[in-house]
Amino acid sequence: MAIGGTTKKVSGNNKYMNTVIPTILVQDANEFQTRWEKIKNSTDLLQLDVLDDTLVANSDWHDLDALQKLDGGPGFILHLMVNDPRQYLRRASENTKIYGAVWHIEAPIDHAELLIFCQDKGWRCGLALNPKTDIEELEPFAEMVDEVLVLGVEPGFNGRKILPHTIDKVRKLKKRWPELTVSFDGGITKENLEELRSAGVSIFYVGSSIFNADDPRMALEEMRNL
Repeated sequence: MAIGGTTKKVSGNNKYMNTVIPTILVQDANEFQTRWEKIKNSTDLLQLDVLDDTLVANSDWHDLDALQKLDGGPGFILHLMVNDPRQYLRRASENTKIYGAVWHIEAPIDHAELLIFCQDKGWRCGLALNPKTDIEELEPFAEMVDEVLVLGVEPGFNGRKILPHTIDKVRKLKKRWPELTVSFDGGITKENLEELRSAGVSIFYVGSSIFNADDPRMALEEMRNL
């Protein structure tokens, strides 16, 4: 699909293919700082969930200005579970800690326009699909995105168990668009990681299985070794 005279992907950067990326969803700055300290030396990218009680019936801590003030450590990819991701991307446009963003195809916005905005920033950007969303919704944008994020659970909360049909959704995406980079978020454990990889997942966003472990750094290392 050609938009604005181009069919190229937003960045085409595959640096984070075939890896596990820790995900942070917290309710306050202290909880964020605790998780940041536990993991900051073990990864060069974190996913920060952003909820504002619009697209998803929950909200969380997501002070993007505070990210910029962090001393060293990894960069961030934002998972924008909001109705208007544009406002967050524009606020983050000069933030050197932000590496990219994924927002939901269910959001009532012009996705092509926002993908082009990301392209101009040189960010890695993608679209997320809720468990009940059909893959056909991706059709106009499949050639534009760096990744498609499949939600393995209903979004907005930590610790939910994976919905089995979402693994089939990964298989359908890879069959329809074999070159598509598919990421996955929600319910990932050491026990189901191999099934997800075999289905076609290349990027694994993991929260509870890492941060609920006695040693989050060891849990991350173990999952990456798998």
